Formats: sequence, structure tokens, C-alpha cells
Amino acid sequence: MSIYEELENLVHARGARAAVVRLLEELRQRRDYTGYFYALVLDKRLELGLPAVQPRFDSDVPEELAPAYEQGIREAARQAGRLALADQNIVAAWPFFRMIQEHQEIAQALEQVEPQEPEQCQQYVQIALYEGAHPRLGFRWVLKYYGICNAITTFSQGFPGTQEDRVDCLKQLVRALYEELRERLRTDIAQREGIEPSPALSVRELLRGREQMLFGEDFYHIDTSHLSSVVQFAYYLPVCEELRLAVELCEYGQHINPRFQYPGDPPFEQTYFDYHIYFRTLLGEDVEAGLEHFRQKAETADVEQVGYYPAAVYVGLLERLGRHREAVEAYARYLSRADPQQLGSCPTIYELCQKLGDYRPLVDVAQRRGNLVDYTAGLIQVLASGRQPT
Repeated sequence: MSIYEELENLVHARGARAAVVRLLEELRQRRDYTGYFYALVLDKRLELGLPAVQPRFDSDVPEELAPAYEQGIREAARQAGRLALADQNIVAAWPFFRMIQEHQEIAQALEQVEPQEPEQCQQYVQIALYEGAHPRLGFRWVLKYYGICNAITTFSQGFPGTQEDRVDCLKQLVRALYEELRERLRTDIAQREGIEPSPALSVRELLRGREQMLFGEDFYHIDTSHLSSVVQFAYYLPVCEELRLAVELCEYGQHINPRFQYPGDPPFEQTYFDYHIYFRTLLGEDVEAGLEHFRQKAETADVEQVGYYPAAVYVGLLERLGRHREAVEAYARYLSRADPQQLGSCPTIYELCQKLGDYRPLVDVAQRRGNLVDYTAGLIQVLASGRQPT
């Protein structure tokens, strides 16, 4: 007896629900996950007293049954997805969990696998990284299987995930380039000196005293465009071990022939030199000298030529160091007439005043900008805090 005949007999002899039970069993054996999902939805429709055939998906559901029907669809998606996961078919499982915006089970499944073939790797990276199921793992696979060049392109184009995911991926990228540089330095030194340096030595330690030997004849050890890109990305790192690695990348970059030290935009015209100061300042090294370096750039920047970015970097650096009063004062001095939408990652005057616990600077900046709403809001906030505007 064919399955069609069996289902027809069950409908007539034992009713619709019995036929659906047999249908689910058949679809499970066939590994027809999509069919299994729709059979579960059919079962829910029958349970709720809805017609078995629907003109459009959920188009005929009365308002009072909608919550139960929606929950039934969500549960059907979970069951179909779990059936696919039980068969170790992550690619087939993902659409069901994506439908209900539940990524955790897919993320856990991805952590248990390692792509073995190019096509499989591409599918897993698509799910993990570009569709947001597990961005950190997907980015690790890009680095591992496609290389730093592809990883840089991927990072620069953006991808789904939280800010924490992006920071984690950036840390991976910095560390990968650093390790590549360290290994190539060790290999070069071993060839020149006949003794392989210890794997424990840092890039800084490998360079020390060998600068002339390692950089003769315009020589460099890693792609200079990769180095420049990763150093610029490192601007978005918090204080962490990878930021210290970025300092050493800058130190390496300053030894490269100036022809290969690509200039950046103000205040990072001398890419490796300026970022080196910025990173060290964030790490608490020569803080006053670092702040003065960027204060001077903010002070002397020609706004007509380069815009407000040098000042925004200075204000942001002060804020990241926890020097909120100075950050507010610098904002009022350099950015009071700037369009907040064009200041990139620079904190807003609202954020700075909130961290400072004083909204008087907002009143002043709003008046300079001619923003009556912010001016009034600032006055109200000052009065609410028991302070008097000056």
C-alpha cells in the first residue's frame, strides 16, 4: 500500500489527526524537514478547529486564536529545526530557527563542527557570520580558511552581531596579523643569524637591535596594506591585550621605508606614529604627552579643509580616559558648532554631560548652535539636578 493510500484510509477510518500522526512519521523518515514543519502547522490548525487548507499562511486565523496559532508555528519551527540538527544538518536546520529568531541552538551546533570542504565552509560562514548565528565563530573560520586579506575585507564591510561580537572579531584580526608578523620575523632572523629565536619573543623583542638588518633594501615582512588597515581598525579596541599588540604593530610599521607607510587622514597623518601615540595613551603610557599631541592637532586643524575629526578624536580620547570634565570643555571649545551626525564615534555632548553629572555645558553648546530645544531641555535638567545655570 502506498503512503497516499494509507493516509486516505486513515482519514476515513480514524480521522484527520490520526492521518497527520502517520504523515509526520513518514516525513521524519524521509528527512523532509520542510514538509515536517508544515505538517506540524496542519496539526495545530486542526487542534484549533481551523480548516485544513488555508488560502494564505495564517490568513484565516481569528484574532482570538492568533496567539495560540503563532505559538504553534514557533514550536513547529523548533521541532523541524531540531529534527534537522539531530541528523547533523545545520544548513537545513537554520531557516527554521532564523524564522523565529532563535540562534542559540544553531550557535551551539556550529561550535561542535569544523568545516571540511570549501562548499561546507562557505555555507557555515554564511550562516554563522553573515546571517548572524555565531559571528565570532564565523569570523574565525574566515581567518582560518580564507586568510587575513578576506578577513580585513569582511570586517570593513560590516556584518550582523552585537558591538561585543565586532570587538571580539577585531581582536582576532589583530592577533592573527601579529602572529603572522612574529613568525615571519623569526624565520627571517633564523636565516640571517643561523639561530632560530625563541617562540616566546614578542615582535618588539625580535626587532630590538636588528632594525638595520631587517629593513634593508625596502624589505618588509607582511603586506603593508594589511598592516595599515589593521592598525586603523585597532582604534576601536578597548583597553586589552590586543591593543598592546597593536602598539607593537605600529612600532614595526615605523621601521618600514616611508614609501610604504601610507598616510592617513588627520589627526593620523603619520599612520603608525600617530596611532602609536593614541594606543599608548589609552594604555596609560605617557598620557599627558599623548593628550597634548592630539590637543595640538585639534587646536591647529583647519576645519574648512579637514573638518572636525581631529577635535572629535581628542574629545573621544579624553572620554575614554575617564576625564569627563576635560572632554566636556574640549567639546565646547572645538565642537560646539559641529554637526553631531558627522562626528563618528565621538561621544555626544548629551553623553558627556550625563557622565559628568552636569548639564550646564549642554545649555552653552545648545545656545551656540541655536538649538532652542536642547537649550530648554538643558535648563530643565540643570534645574532638576538642583544646580543653577550660569
